[in-house]
Amino acid sequence: MSRTRRAAWGIVTNYASTAVMAVAGFVLVPIVLHYVSREDYGLWATIGQALGYLALLDLGVGSAVVRRAAQLRERDDTEIVSRVISTAVSLYCLLGLVILIVGLSLAALLPRWSAIPNDRTSVAVTIFIIMVVYTAVSLPLRIATSALIGYQHIAAANLINFAANLLTPIVAVVMLVFGAGLLALPVGTVLAGLLSAIAAIIILFRVVPNLRLSFRGASREEARELFRVSWQLFLANVGVVLIYQTDNLVIAAGAGLTAVTVYTLTSRLPLYAMPLVFAIGDSCLPGIIELYQKGDRDHLRVIYLRVMRLTAAAGLGVAVVTVAYNKSFMRLWVGDQNYGGMTLTLLLALIMLHRVMRQVASLIVIGSGKLKGIVYMALLEAALNLALSLWWVRYYGINGVALGTVVAGALTSGWHVAYFVSRELRMSVFEYVWRGMGPPLVCAVPAAGLAVLLNNLYPATSWPRLFISAAAVASAYAVSYLFIGFATEERRAMYARLVRFYRALRMPSRARLLLKENP
Repeated sequence: MSRTRRAAWGIVTNYASTAVMAVAGFVLVPIVLHYVSREDYGLWATIGQALGYLALLDLGVGSAVVRRAAQLRERDDTEIVSRVISTAVSLYCLLGLVILIVGLSLAALLPRWSAIPNDRTSVAVTIFIIMVVYTAVSLPLRIATSALIGYQHIAAANLINFAANLLTPIVAVVMLVFGAGLLALPVGTVLAGLLSAIAAIIILFRVVPNLRLSFRGASREEARELFRVSWQLFLANVGVVLIYQTDNLVIAAGAGLTAVTVYTLTSRLPLYAMPLVFAIGDSCLPGIIELYQKGDRDHLRVIYLRVMRLTAAAGLGVAVVTVAYNKSFMRLWVGDQNYGGMTLTLLLALIMLHRVMRQVASLIVIGSGKLKGIVYMALLEAALNLALSLWWVRYYGINGVALGTVVAGALTSGWHVAYFVSRELRMSVFEYVWRGMGPPLVCAVPAAGLAVLLNNLYPATSWPRLFISAAAVASAYAVSYLFIGFATEERRAMYARLVRFYRALRMPSRARLLLKENP
């Protein structure tokens, strides 16, 4: 299968997996809020973010394995691949032990945190210990998924996530019905995560039939090669976690667990859509790495700008729908009492756009291997974000936390990433920004106008009305992008592919087989 087809299947399966996760979350949250209080749900969200810091102890080895596997894919040298994966598994076993020790130590300190009420301390500690043990045990198991992605078997990895995303809420709901309370959420996560990791290992051994894994197969040279890239990815992940995974902790300390629930649920609509937007770029990462290896900078520039334009278009489309309909969505979903307001929605839409553009830029950052400057800027952004959030939460509540993230991003990574990527692609910053963001911004204007008109003439007061209105706005954006965002050659090529696909569907199976054998 070609690189393009693998990437396309990766995007399709990623969409399917993300759609299941979104639907599962959409169904699960009201059920959870029926069985547990808003304060308990805020506790679960806060513990989840605290665990994000422990996950940093993976030191970025998994991402380094993706890059290394993509480099080795065409060499078809099972011995080297076995050495790389054995080394990564050995490293992750050691890091899992560190996570276990650190996590259990933190669990002993958890009852002293003033943000957790005394009557919820016991359940908080129990949940934390369960997730710590799961994080430590699953760490070496996740190497299989990283290797599959590097081998461009992204569709297989996504289908595994699809099954896990489906199983998690099913287990949680069953346990909630039988009275397990808040413990249902970590148990569902653990069971689905372990089963998906085992499935990834089985598939990896089919993709690489002669793969041999052992602790003796670990290599110091491969460990150095992995850490050469992973330590920079680790520092970048530290920045990302501090920027995006600290909000709930700051809000819990400054405004209480109920405010965490309001912030978390108000952010759900853009968060549900974000993985769908990320899928466009993520599925292209192994191919981008290969193009960098070959030194084909011109082809790289064309491919990247196309991916960036599509990603920006998807992100802006989600932002328009979020701003227009998040209030209606929240009222119908979990009630007005859990909605954080239009100001928070606008800020969350800006945060989502920043994350989307940062994610697509990471294709060039990881592909080039030149992470140092980006890492330092991410750490500066994280420090500024944390300082502003801690300061403004006192005066503006949850809006202040979101505002701190927006301002810190604009002053640091927002401009530096654009400068770095444009330099790598040998373009001016203005040309890079305009060719990537210009057409999607123009297309957003008619969609935003239609959203304002529909909100006045056809208010989304029910689920059918909400779906119809949101679909109309999204369709208007898609049509605008078809004629403005795509070049004439791209429209012709897309039309030709659709015609071939339609003819293939109507073709008898025998004829399709002959055509495949004699293209």
